[in-house]
Amino acid sequence: MTSASSRDRLRDASAALGQRIRTSREALGISQEELAHRSGLSRNQVQNLENNRNNTRDAEGMHGPANPRLDTMWSVAAVLQISLSDLFEDFDEF
Repeated sequence: MTSASSRDRLRDASAALGQRIRTSREALGISQEELAHRSGLSRNQVQNLENNRNNTRDAEGMHGPANPRLDTMWSVAAVLQISLSDLFEDFDEF
């Protein structure tokens, strides 16, 4: 079972990742739709990554935090022209 502090840390890290994706995308001047097209994702998937949510819901009906697969992050990083390590830089603080 995952403790509350572990869930909080995961949610914080997922939110930071989503913000990093959004900032990198905006710096390139591309839309969510363009990032989706270039990375092979749907716009909804990109939107979920940036907004730190997935399509599952907890008992209260709240979306769970984003939890992308490695191949998804690899594709997104390639389009954003950054390395995976740059996407996850400073995540040891979580």
